Amino acid sequence: MESYIVILTALVGALGLKEIWKIIKSKVDHSSNLEEKQIDFAHEVVRELKNDNEKLQTQLNKQQKMMVDHERKIAELLVINKLLHEKMDACASKMEKMESRLMRRATSSAKRPTSKKATKSKT
Repeated sequence: MESYIVILTALVGALGLKEIWKIIKSKVDHSSNLEEKQIDFAHEVVRELKNDNEKLQTQLNKQQKMMVDHERKIAELLVINKLLHEKMDACASKMEKMESRLMRRATSSAKRPTSKKATKSKT
């Protein structure tokens, strides 16, 4: 402790009380400026993060709406697909019936003798 007092009195004697006060004041001002800059920087970072968060939230909301729309469209397409399959099945069964009718007619007409009419030509 005594060494500090000796150093302090030597500095006061060499520089004067006014000069030491200026040095101490500049150090205190410098440290307070650094603290203010750090606080301002922290506030600026927080503001930027909030802005980024808001932008991301709006993008997320848009994408959620798009997903809901796509899910609705997929559900509609699934219903349409089911209806088309039902219609295709109905058409296939109709085609099978028509084919069986044609085959029956073809076999029954093949068994019947065809009558040949002799046509006389005029000479």
